[in-house]
Amino acid sequence: ILGNMCSEEVDGHAAATKAIFKLSHGFEYLLQFLFSPDWLTVIYALGAVQNTCRDPDYWTLLRQLRVTKRLEELAHSEDAHVQRFARGTLENIDHFVDEAAERREATPRSLDAPYAPVHEALALVATSAGRCGGEASGTVATAAAVALETVRII
Repeated sequence: ILGNMCSEEVDGHAAATKAIFKLSHGFEYLLQFLFSPDWLTVIYALGAVQNTCRDPDYWTLLRQLRVTKRLEELAHSEDAHVQRFARGTLENIDHFVDEAAERREATPRSLDAPYAPVHEALALVATSAGRCGGEASGTVATAAAVALETVRII
């Protein structure tokens, strides 16, 4: 539902929905569900991440936390739905990053304050990734722990 609510095709007020989603740090809270032991939860989380990952701050967060490693791992899952959504998410990220790079070349740099993830959400991602197990999840748990320290310092 969340992924559809942020979609212009479904939500007539998608811009407002996205703004509320960002202000409430919804994206960071969503990431913990990519590490759920329940595959249906993972599928729904992938769908929501796929449909909300258009924001450059979110790509930065995905890379900072190394969540792309988890997405790559899920893209090779035995479950066809998990594979499809994980691959779609990775394709979206690549597409939007390339598109943003083209726009950056044509426009001056923004003076907006950098996006700062919320401490509680980072802690949930670190904990969920740590429980999940596996190399990619361990990488994410470590990156989230480092990000947590950075947030504490700031």
